[in-house]
Parts: sequence; structure tokens; C-alpha cells
Amino acid sequence: MNKNNPIDFLNSLSDFGIKLGLDKTNFYLQKLGNPHFKYPSILVAGTNGKGSVCKALSKILEFSNYKVGLYTSPHLIDVKERIKINEENISEEEFNENIIRLKKIIEKQPVHMYPTYFEALTIIAFLYFYQKKIDILVCEVGMGGRFDATNVLPSFIEIITKIGLDHTEFLGKTYKEIANEKAGIIKEKTIVLSAKQKKDAMKVIKKKTKDKNSEIFIYGEDFKGKLLDISP
Repeated sequence: MNKNNPIDFLNSLSDFGIKLGLDKTNFYLQKLGNPHFKYPSILVAGTNGKGSVCKALSKILEFSNYKVGLYTSPHLIDVKERIKINEENISEEEFNENIIRLKKIIEKQPVHMYPTYFEALTIIAFLYFYQKKIDILVCEVGMGGRFDATNVLPSFIEIITKIGLDHTEFLGKTYKEIANEKAGIIKEKTIVLSAKQKKDAMKVIKKKTKDKNSEIFIYGEDFKGKLLDISP
């Protein structure tokens, strides 16, 4: 591995594993001028279907003539699949340039302040979307919500898809505990859209929404829809 190579350097950050928390993501974004504050964002958490919701929503917004950033995970073949604008992946040149820009900041910090692989990707994505002057970002939470790197976004809409018992070693072993992590994405005075949830999970989401002076709409109760084929 050659850490002077941008991709090799990014991959080397995998050695830092999974460390939940927002401090490092906020730190590096602040060093870059807080680019994620410069565009509106929609944040999507949940266990099942969040990636599909993100892709469908970004497509709808694109059809409405918005320049839409889309950040999802994981990727199938190429990491650049995670960072798209109107369905087009970030270019290799721009990806490498932003890795190098972040690398210069990282290498000035003590090792304990190095970001994880996912944190670094998130920072690179948010910087890229600012550089390309998107109209809106649709962003998929990586894991959980409350302490996921994506939760630094000042989202104005939060979406919570169906919650299941996922990543229990990190998020808790009950629907109530996991819902508390997912509902951690809810910000002050925003709009919350939620799938129908287990009773314990729904109670947590409703309470968090109320505590944040936000407004919740529940699928099947407050709104309905059906799946359409929106492919070209």
C-alpha cells in the first residue's frame, strides 16, 4: 500500500474501524469551512429500505429540475458510486483531489483524531456537493443515526424507514433502544416522515419529534403512496 496514493490513504483509514460520534466529522468540516451548511438536506435513517427511499426521492427531485446530491452506502463495485449528482458518480479526478485536500488536514492532527473511513468519505462527499453547487442533498445514514457521521447535517426533513433489530452490538438490543438511535437524526422544528413502526419504536419517535418541536407524518395514517416505475 502506498499512502501517497489518495485511494490507498483513504483505505488505510479502515484500520480505525467503527467509532460512533460526531466530533471528528464536525472538526474536519469546520476546517473546510462547513460546506454542509451551504445547501438544504434530507436525512434518511431506518433499517429496511432507506437506500431505495433515497434513490427514489433523488430521482423525483431531479425530475423537478433540481440539481440533487445523493450520498448512500455501501457501494457495489466502486466507492465513487456513493457520491452522485443527478445519478452521475463523482469523477475520479475530483474524488482524488478532495482526498488529498482532506489528507493534508488529517496529517497535521494526532493519530487519535484521524477520521474513520466512513467519516472521511462523508466529509469528502459534503465538500464535493458544495463545490458543485447542488440545490439539495438526499443523504442516507450509515448506521444508527444519533452518532452517525451524516448527522452533522442541518437537515430540514428527516425520514425514518421501517426499524428492525440491526447492528445490536452498537445500537441496542430492543426496538426502543434502536429507535432512540434512529430518532437521533430529528432536528429542531423540522418535518419528520416515518414508516409505521413497532409500538415501542413509534412511541420513541413521536416523543423525540415532540421534544424537538417538529411535525411528524406517519405512512399509512397521515399519507399514502404507491410504488411507481420512474426509470427512463
